[in-house]
Parts: sequence; structure tokens; C-alpha cells
Amino acid sequence: AAERCGGVEAITCPQRAAEQLIWAGRVGEGEDALRAVLAAAGIAPPAAGPPLLRSLAWLRARLWVRGFRFKPRPAGLASADARLRVDICRWAAGQVRMFDVPLGTWLHTRGLLLALAEGDPAGAALGLGREAFIRPVLGRSTPRRIGRVVGLARAAAAGITDPADRAFAGGMIGLYEMIGRSLVGDFRAAAAAYPAADEALRACSGPRVAYERPVLRVFDALSRLMLGDLSPTRALCADGLSGMAGRGNLHAVVSFPLLGRAHTVDLADGRPEAARERVRSAIAQWGGKPTHLQHVWAWLDEIDVWLYEGRAAGVWAACRAGEPAGLRLVLLDNVTVVYVHWTRGRAAVAAAAAGDTRALADATRAARALERNYGPFLAPPLGWLLRATTTRMRGETAAAVGLLARAEEEFTKQGLAFHAAAAGFRRGRIEGGAEGDARAAAALATLRAAGVQNPERFIDVFAPGFRENSEPNGRIAPPRSLGR
Repeated sequence: AAERCGGVEAITCPQRAAEQLIWAGRVGEGEDALRAVLAAAGIAPPAAGPPLLRSLAWLRARLWVRGFRFKPRPAGLASADARLRVDICRWAAGQVRMFDVPLGTWLHTRGLLLALAEGDPAGAALGLGREAFIRPVLGRSTPRRIGRVVGLARAAAAGITDPADRAFAGGMIGLYEMIGRSLVGDFRAAAAAYPAADEALRACSGPRVAYERPVLRVFDALSRLMLGDLSPTRALCADGLSGMAGRGNLHAVVSFPLLGRAHTVDLADGRPEAARERVRSAIAQWGGKPTHLQHVWAWLDEIDVWLYEGRAAGVWAACRAGEPAGLRLVLLDNVTVVYVHWTRGRAAVAAAAAGDTRALADATRAARALERNYGPFLAPPLGWLLRATTTRMRGETAAAVGLLARAEEEFTKQGLAFHAAAAGFRRGRIEGGAEGDARAAAALATLRAAGVQNPERFIDVFAPGFRENSEPNGRIAPPRSLGR
């Protein structure tokens, strides 16, 4: 169709084709088509790897120096070519950032700089909104920063003259705010933002809305899961996936179970084989590169299943064997980096508790990396949880109890019910006596009230290594070495 079109349609036709290919799971073809669209619009991202990372660092530095200053320009005075490039950058960033973080961030930043310079209200509003979940050049993402950029985005959106475009921008800004608050670990605020964002998107129409509303549901489910409420994830598993598949959105069908940690519901139900099948069947449909987020999260999710099953003796080797080929933390978003460190550390402490003391060095490195990561709020207490395990292995019981108490307090403050219950249970078991027994019993009661069928096994996912729980009751194939 594009060959028979002229003008802007010569770009929009292949743009729609690229979008449909990615949604349909034909990621390689979709990326090729997307790069062709970018080239037709005069946008040339650097080659992947060091060239892209250097260019991204330069663009982010330019944005930091420039700031978010914005002076709206009347539509008749704005350059049509510039507006087209802004739209193409925004569209392309939304397509690829869910699996290629550096390229998606490069496209977002390039488009935002251009929108601010051109005074394009729609481009600035959507770009500033997406900035809510992009890591700043200096410092870290915080709720305060998110609130500031969301406020700027809403102010820019107020200047959009077309009512439909203004409504869509408002809905998308709500979605971006929810994603941003989830990624810094402010799950209560993320969950609270869902009703308004959902209402705003419901008032819009068009194919983009049919794609974005499932994304909104996924982040609502993830936020509530982290807060100890499994029901939204259960609902998505029951009916959401079929709806996504019916609309041909294989991207969401794959990404929701993996990035949304839907396997946690299966583990809560005491069905580790179902959890493993959910992860493996999802990633089997994804044809992207080994370093795509979907492959990384499939690896992380399957290690959870190993820990639930108590396969402590083999989980460290399985973790190392299943790590995606070419994985580089600098290419990942900060939340994924946190989970990579936490998963490596959990596998290591489980193996160390089963007698493989070589794993202790890995556990210590992972704990240190988490304690020094001040991006997502949950990173330091995850580090304390790991360090409590290694400390107890050295016989320093009082220090281990102190670390567990500190982690439990912080998890409780953040509303992370499952993490807090795991830390409280381990602490109570170590303390013993009436007070310790009561603490451990309260943790188990919290998990049972949330619908967890086997609380002690569930706790092994969050806080392994406190007891030798390797059970040689048959072999399970390790997670396949993704991309190797």
C-alpha cells in the first residue's frame, strides 16, 4: 500500500504495518519495518551497542541542560515536518521500549527535545508524560520528580486545541504516571492512580486505545500483586489474555505473563508446574533477541519456580545456565536490574544453604548491589534480606535478626505484603519463643488470607536459604539457555 501512496501516507502506511507486525509477535520483521519508517522521516538511530549508548547519554545530557522549558506555538506556525518527526519518535518509542530499553529511550528523548523546541503542545505533553518513567541523568527517579513532570505534561496538554487529542493525551499521561510510580516502587500511589487513568482512556477511541488499556490493566495488576492482592492478576489470567489474543495483540499476550509476574498466582495456588508452563509457553511465542526484556523476565520468573519447589541444590547452576546470552545490565531499566541482582542472590543463598559454599560470593555481590541501588525503593531491603541469610550462615544470629527486622519494617512501610511476611516469618523462626512464634504465625496468616495455599513454600521464593530445603525427588530440566 505504501508504494501506491504519496506524501505523509507513504510513511503512515508502513508505520501501521510495523505496528501490526510487532503486536502480532513478528518482532524482527516489525523492527525492520520500524527502522524503514524512521529512515523515511529522516530519523537515524545509531547502531545498537556502544554507539547507541553514547548517543543516548548525549541526548539525555542535552535534555538535562535544556530543562523542560516549553512555549506553545500556534499550529499554523509549527513545522509540519518537525511535528511528523515528533509523532514518529513518540510512536516508535512506545513500540520498542517494552523490549529494547536503550533504543526506546533514545527515540523518546529525541522526540521530546524536538517537541519542546518546536512548541508542539501534543508532542510535549506526551513526551513529558513518558518522562515520568525514564531515569534522569543525575540522581534517581522519585515520586516528587514524577509529580513534577506529570504536572508539566498536564499543563502542556491543556494547550491542545483538538478535544479528542487532548482527551487522549490526558489518558496517556495517567498511564505514564502509573508506570512511573510502579517503577520507583510506589505501588500504593500507582494503584490509586488507576481509576482516573482508566476512566480517561475509556473516554477515548481508536486502535491505540485498544492497545493502551491492556497495558494499564497490567500495571494495575502488578501494583496490586506487589501489595499482596492477587485478584486483578487472576482476572487478567482468566479473561484478559483471551481478549488480547482476540485483538491480535500477541505482544501483550507474551509480555503480561512475564513482566507482570503472572506466575505468582500459580505459585500461590500451589501449582509450580502450571507456573513453569505459563512462563515457557509465553516466551516460546516471542521471536525477539535474547536481550529483550521478555527473555530476561522469562529467566527471572522460572527461577522463582525452582525456589518454590525447594530445588536448592540445582537452582544456582540453573540460574547461571538460563541467563540470556549477551545480557548487560546497562541495557536494562532499573527495576529489571534490581530483579536480576535479587534473583542471582536468591539462587546463590539457596545453593549455599544446600552446602555449595562457592555460591556465597555471588550472594554477597548481589546483596551489595541492591543495598547501593537507590532507584526502586524495594532494592535496599531486598539486599538486607539476602545479607541476613549470609550473616546467619556465618553464625551471627543477632545481626541476621536485625537485618530481617529492618527489611520487614521497610517492606511494611511500602505495603509489600508478601515481602514483609517472608521477612517476618524468617525473623520469627530465628527468634523463637512466644514472641517469635507469634510473629511467624502472623506472617503465615497474612499469606493464607491473601489466598496462598502453601505459605512456607511461597516464602521460599522471597527468602530462601534459611533452611536446607533441597528435595531430590526427581529431575527438572533447567530453564532453557535463552538465545544460546
